[in-house]
Amino acid sequence: MAERAAELARTAAERLESPLPWAVSACSVMHGAGVSMPSLDLAKAMVADVPSPQLMPFVDQSIASGLVFPMHMLSLLAAKVIPVRQQQPETYMMFLNLLDTYAFTLSLRTTVSSTERSLKSILEILELPFNGDAPKELGTVAVQFILALCCRLVDATAEDWSMALSSPSKPAGSYLTVNDFDDDFGRRRQEESEQARGNSLRALELVTNFLHHKKTSVLLRLARRNLSEQWGLFVQKLKFLEVIIRDTTLGAPRETGELFARLAAAIQQGLVQEQSNRRVVYKVLLDTNTSMSVFGNYWGTGRTAPWLPFDIFMEDALEGRRVPASSTAEALADLIKSLRAVQGASWHDVFLGLWIAGLRHVNREREHVEGPRPHVESRLCMLLSIVPLASAAVIEEEENSQQYNISRVDDSERGRRAAFVSSLQVLGQFEGLLCPPPIAVPAANQAAMKASAFVAGIKTTRDGYVPADGSTKAVGNMRHLIVEICISRGLLDASAYLWPGYAVAIPLSGSSQSSPWAAFMEGSSLAGPLKGALINTPASSVAELEKVYQIAINGAENERVAAASVLCGASLVRSWSIQEHAVRLAVRLVSPPVPAESRSGHPLMNYSSMLLAALGALTEVDAVHVLSLYGMFPELAAALLPICEVFGSATPAPQSTGEEVSPHMVFSVAFLLLLRLWKFHRPPLEHRLLGFESPLGGDLSLDYILQLRNLALSSQGTQPVHHVKLDSFPKLKAWYTQNQACVASTLSGLSGSGNPVHQNADRLLNMMFKRIKAAAPDETSARPMLPAWEIMTSVPFVLDAVLTACGHGRLSSKDLTTGLRDLVDFLPASIATIVSYFTAEVTRGLWKYASMNGNDWPSPAANLLSVEAEIKEILAATGVQVPNLVTGSLGGNAPVSLPLPLAAFLSLTITFRQDKSSELVLGVAGPALESTAGGSPWPSMPVVAALWAQKVKRWHSFIVFGASRTVFKQDKNAVKQLLRSCFAVTTGTTGTLMSKLQVHGGVGALLGHGGMQGGQYPLAPGILYLGIYPALHEIMFVTDEILFLVVKAARDLTAAKGTTSKISCASAMSRVFQASTLGASLLHISGGSTLVQTLYSESLPAWFLAGGNPEESSSSTSSGSGDGSLVEGYAVAHFALLSGALVWGISSTSTKTSHRTRRRRVLGSHMEFLASALDGKIALGCGRATWKAYLTGFIALLVSSTPNWILDVKLDVLKRLARGLRLWHEQELAVALLERGGPAAMGPAAELA
Repeated sequence: MAERAAELARTAAERLESPLPWAVSACSVMHGAGVSMPSLDLAKAMVADVPSPQLMPFVDQSIASGLVFPMHMLSLLAAKVIPVRQQQPETYMMFLNLLDTYAFTLSLRTTVSSTERSLKSILEILELPFNGDAPKELGTVAVQFILALCCRLVDATAEDWSMALSSPSKPAGSYLTVNDFDDDFGRRRQEESEQARGNSLRALELVTNFLHHKKTSVLLRLARRNLSEQWGLFVQKLKFLEVIIRDTTLGAPRETGELFARLAAAIQQGLVQEQSNRRVVYKVLLDTNTSMSVFGNYWGTGRTAPWLPFDIFMEDALEGRRVPASSTAEALADLIKSLRAVQGASWHDVFLGLWIAGLRHVNREREHVEGPRPHVESRLCMLLSIVPLASAAVIEEEENSQQYNISRVDDSERGRRAAFVSSLQVLGQFEGLLCPPPIAVPAANQAAMKASAFVAGIKTTRDGYVPADGSTKAVGNMRHLIVEICISRGLLDASAYLWPGYAVAIPLSGSSQSSPWAAFMEGSSLAGPLKGALINTPASSVAELEKVYQIAINGAENERVAAASVLCGASLVRSWSIQEHAVRLAVRLVSPPVPAESRSGHPLMNYSSMLLAALGALTEVDAVHVLSLYGMFPELAAALLPICEVFGSATPAPQSTGEEVSPHMVFSVAFLLLLRLWKFHRPPLEHRLLGFESPLGGDLSLDYILQLRNLALSSQGTQPVHHVKLDSFPKLKAWYTQNQACVASTLSGLSGSGNPVHQNADRLLNMMFKRIKAAAPDETSARPMLPAWEIMTSVPFVLDAVLTACGHGRLSSKDLTTGLRDLVDFLPASIATIVSYFTAEVTRGLWKYASMNGNDWPSPAANLLSVEAEIKEILAATGVQVPNLVTGSLGGNAPVSLPLPLAAFLSLTITFRQDKSSELVLGVAGPALESTAGGSPWPSMPVVAALWAQKVKRWHSFIVFGASRTVFKQDKNAVKQLLRSCFAVTTGTTGTLMSKLQVHGGVGALLGHGGMQGGQYPLAPGILYLGIYPALHEIMFVTDEILFLVVKAARDLTAAKGTTSKISCASAMSRVFQASTLGASLLHISGGSTLVQTLYSESLPAWFLAGGNPEESSSSTSSGSGDGSLVEGYAVAHFALLSGALVWGISSTSTKTSHRTRRRRVLGSHMEFLASALDGKIALGCGRATWKAYLTGFIALLVSSTPNWILDVKLDVLKRLARGLRLWHEQELAVALLERGGPAAMGPAAELA
């Protein structure tokens, strides 16, 4: 029947009859014969040969009448007509018209009886690849069909234009004219030539329309996402076509330039529509006329919400409360990409926001606030080294990608590098932030003079040094320093010196003064003034660092010590352009190569002097923090283990001349530095909330930090990895096991008769209390010459004995304190066991209280009440009211009491003077004392603060501010108040403003300047929160509280804008955006993936089911009101998505395997909840407007910002969500969701398009 119908069509075509009667007749005949339609056989029969122009209208009619399957017929025509287009241009033209008519209106929801056969036939006709059975989804084949058509049309056009369409004697691009022939044949050839020319343009125009059209562009986007190999071939064909167009010697028509530009624009605009989906959220949260690039004033009191996470990230990194698993630059690079994606900003705005956040970070430092904390060097490291490294990683990622961009826009107008450059060009507008701190003035001046010398044509020295007059007056600013560092790292070129207004007029010195490093590189020895100059002057090249390192390893004894001091001096903390190399070499320095021959003992003993110099420099506060920023703690810990093992096992010489390096001292410095790396001062594990990546658990063991090191090296995969395990160091392992046992149970349960450590304990007791026994003729003769590890294992028994004796009155408090101090002076590393033992005993609460009366124990009465009042003042200034803070003692004279172990520990610490020799001990004892006192009943911490403030008056502000943070450890309500203050000041809604800085809200109100100003306490609640959250015994409640505050801000600000002007409305919506961004940032730093999982799995479902936080049930703006509900839903959607992005990253390449596994589970569960609620399987308690706003907003952000996440969601869940969205008339969003669901979702996405 199909053959008969086709034959009737050919006959009617030859007679030039109308195709409609034929179609009616064919339909009737085929129905009568029981042939189902559309018919594959009819299509094959009609185009068994290349159809004539007369038959093409019948082909058209067969498609329009449903006699044939459109996609099948068009595939047949493409296979038949395109190869003969030059011989039959009219037929090709009619085929292109058919494509224009039917390809854009393909019905992908029609079910035919021969669907599977049709789909397989289409793939075979177009020679499309498929494995095994043909796809059973019409949409999947439609994607391949459209892409195949585009490829064939581009191929045909390229072939036409590359062939000699013109006469060999004619120039390229000119066609035959009537003058070439004198008969009708010539005119016919001219017409065919013009028609071929028009057909090629028409074909290219069709491809452009496919990319522009709403439906077919979806199909092509699906092809690009899921058919990478076929799409790559399509791109190669376009490349070839572009070459032909640009080659004037070939036959491309002159009009093709404009047409190809349209094609390029279609690819750029029709296939990349990420921004449009995001607008559904931002059009509500931000006024459409409000630019997100407005940065407010210098201190962030304007609309700086998109970049607030940068400020919080930097300040949190400065706290150094966690063991960093990787370099801060890596984490910052992920944060940059996540914020750019979720906040919908340009790369220019992202980089500018990053630089401004870094400058604010530096300007918050106030050097006159003394205390054992990171200072300006650490802040400068963040701005001048970590930020450029993170920016470089982001830029290199784009430049190393293999994605082909066919757009012909000039490179200077796009790309991350161009945006990076433009951000630095406008950075000079922020003059209030560019004043360098005193320590950076010489470097800033040198950078400014280098620019001036370049403009003036003056040559600099080999290392870029410009002779200067030595003035400390700032002529350069932070922008000069930033630009110079970026040039040295290859992020900028020297043309930056020529930026308008960059170079300043500076009189350059004509002296021959040069950098001390130049003299060193020329061969001067490391001695005398040069040594001091090199210690205080950072190196400017890797070659300089390498030379110093080689001397430290291979030089003479005195040279090694000098080189170690130089390498771990200013070059470690201030060599910003090469700092990662300085850090790497410093860590390598404490793990020197083992020589073939050793003078005595272990080979490491030969490096004892050098190691002591290097380790002593590395224990500096800022040096430790720089190592932390570079994620070097795990590697450094692995390097310290053999030092501790070897020097702890060495027996000191009985007769010391004082010039020899004691194994005890090398061991103590290395061991105490090791303890600082893994936060040994934290309370015992069994008293902490444990959780994966929680700030309260996972990083509290030495095993954990070694695992980080081994995993980091294994992930690099460049060479065989030597895994470092604690079992390889038996002495350290024994102490570590004993220490954990002492923490877990009382010492009496561990000791037994005949324990060999008792003899050593007795010898230590004799040394400690020789003053109350018969005086020894020689003080050193009482000191046991034992290896450090033997002493360390005996110390717990010593402590138990002396504390028991003091508790029973057999030993006075003064003698106890003196004896403990003698023990620490003998072996500084013993402070570790003292810390562990006293902390555990305080926690157990078995000891009596000691009266701090000034007789037996030191008295804090002189300033206790004033310290408590200052603590209360700090809390009140940040919006926290805590009753019963003051002890209530009459006039402050009544003695207070502390647990005996805490009193002994406190009394010991205040015997140390605040000098360099004591920093080693206090670096471990100080944080432990604060942590222990903070966990004890009030007023333990004020007593500690009062006594220390008496001891070190210049630390008064630092001590009292630190004491104020301990209030929150035992008061959950105080934490909630502090969080509410953070939101209130950031959004500018606080009713009791204490600072003009908070009037406009923003970053400045949240973080202020970060430290005490002019002797006053900060009024920035954000800084206080960053200091208290790592010490909280319970953190999980923070998730619900932050969600509540985000919702409350949305409701309150929406209600407030109702009666105000348009400007106020925009401001209110911007502040809602600030609140959601702040909430995500605080959730991220407070508990990482643990709290984000709680948000997705527990808090959000509970909130939807309950219809909003119960505390807000009486709110003036109910969750059911129109605008308020809409804004509330979008705010929570933005908060939830941004929280996940900050923790998990936005792509699989930037996300760790553990993160991706957890993300897949958590996000999958949340999307299942959303789908079930959308299906009506779950009854929600919230208003419909809030629910719809959240769902559409969350999915819109998911689609546009984190499309890689969608691959982790089950296909069934995606289809249910898409179906529900379509019922809500969110067709585009539903299609966009399925588009990103991977190859399995390609068919459903195409059918929904």
